[in-house]
Amino acid sequence: MVKTLIALPWVGEFGWELFSWQAVLRKAKIDGGFDKVICWTRPGREALYSDFAEVRLYDPKANASGYYLHDEDAEKKKKNQERVDSEIEKLVAEFTNDTDCSFISPGLCSDGVPYCDRPHIQKFITFGKKCDDKSYDVLIHGRNREYRDDENWSSDNWKALVSLLKKDKLSVATVGCKKDGLGIDGVDDLRGIPLSELVDYMASSKLIIGPSSGPMHLASLCRCPHLVWSGSEPNRERYETKWNPHNTDAYYLGEDTGGWHPDMYEVYKEIIRVL
Repeated sequence: MVKTLIALPWVGEFGWELFSWQAVLRKAKIDGGFDKVICWTRPGREALYSDFAEVRLYDPKANASGYYLHDEDAEKKKKNQERVDSEIEKLVAEFTNDTDCSFISPGLCSDGVPYCDRPHIQKFITFGKKCDDKSYDVLIHGRNREYRDDENWSSDNWKALVSLLKKDKLSVATVGCKKDGLGIDGVDDLRGIPLSELVDYMASSKLIIGPSSGPMHLASLCRCPHLVWSGSEPNRERYETKWNPHNTDAYYLGEDTGGWHPDMYEVYKEIIRVL
């Protein structure tokens, strides 16, 4: 008999998937003595699980925040959640009567503590490999999403910063998804590349910069030094320690330097300092 762990689909934000789910499943397979893990994730995120699991794709077709779906319209959020719950039930139906299958759900431990607060039940690996032809001085994730758009750094700031970096003869590229990541004229555009390739660019580059986001958290797992800013002070501890299992160099700009909107020249000076 094949002992199988069925991991219900993750429908939350990317950063939380990195530090509250993928490593939980990797450790659960080891500790539980499972022969196989079957898990679902959004299209494009297969590389997070391919080292230990059979990956299946599920797109909830809804915005997510933390572990959960979000929407400003409460009724729309409720309908989306009901739809997603129904779809997940159908996805796992083939396993519900299999006595050799165990189930695990995203979110909280059995005692109500978030998985991200229990690092000892997670097994993190380093993503990506160093490649000379994928090395940049600076990677940029210009967060540009509609949800909480007040946290986006302005396109004018990005253009001015890139101009300074190019004058210094630094190689620069943008990363992220096409929909939520800003494209910038004059730099290489790596937005939308497969995650399996992105992690190699991160592992090979000297620094990634941007406001707090999922890709910035991924950099930590690729051992890519990162300069990150945020107006939410709990993010400091996440980047520096709690969500930094490999002790990757993290340079954090918080509320005392402008929060989500630090001065462009201060960001530039910090980049030059750490390179």
